[in-house]
Amino acid sequence: MEVLIAVSVFSFALLALAQMQIMAIQTNATSQQRTTAITLAQDKMEILKRLPYTQISTGNDVSGLFARSWNVQNDFPSSGMKTINLTVSWAAGSKAVTLQTMVTQ
Repeated sequence: MEVLIAVSVFSFALLALAQMQIMAIQTNATSQQRTTAITLAQDKMEILKRLPYTQISTGNDVSGLFARSWNVQNDFPSSGMKTINLTVSWAAGSKAVTLQTMVTQ
């Protein structure tokens, strides 16, 4: 009888550890996707910031599972400035990261 109780307790402990392992794997995958999205956003933002002022415009592209889109507001927040809002989304648009910067002439 004591052995049966010990085996039951041990089985519940193993099930709990298995569930923790599954959650850790899922969290790691989500973190990897978010890191990739942030890197793609930073890379594109640097490209846009290096363009001549007059060539900075709204656009989008796709990189694997990730979709990048950027919106450029001219003369915002003041004349001679552009505000760039860049969003990288993935998982069918349910997850996204957004960066914002301003450039001047």
